[in-house]
Amino acid sequence: MVIPYAKRRFGDEAWIPSSGYLRAVRARGKLLFVTKDGERVAGACVLRGRKEAWVVAVGVRDGDIDLMRGGAIAAVYGLTIGWARGLGVRRMDFGRTSAFQLDGIARFKRKWGMSPIRDPLSPLIAIQLAPAQPALRRAMERQPFMVETDGALRAYPR
Repeated sequence: MVIPYAKRRFGDEAWIPSSGYLRAVRARGKLLFVTKDGERVAGACVLRGRKEAWVVAVGVRDGDIDLMRGGAIAAVYGLTIGWARGLGVRRMDFGRTSAFQLDGIARFKRKWGMSPIRDPLSPLIAIQLAPAQPALRRAMERQPFMVETDGALRAYPR
């Protein structure tokens, strides 16, 4: 489920975890599945500490777009959040999105009450703003994105 979903979501830029990584995560994590008519259609792998959880991977069977449109990912989020609350988890990490505020994944996550924070795995991010580049100029005109300045995340341009 993870690999077809990643390929559907990111295309040629999808990061495909190694089999060793997947084995390690599977051994330490909790697998949660959404079923429809008795079949697994989507799922998540979650690593849990005492009060926090990290959703390591999310997937949809065969990367099926109809399952996604039918709410499979929303069902995974609901299932995972409910499972975590039942265990007393107070903080959840559902992974990354682009910095663009109008990005569909970012908007979806905000609907679940998630907000951007500094990524502890990436203490330094270098971005060169080169508005002369046509693709960047169009992206900047189309939607604001998040930047970290003075220790806080802010929308740019304002």
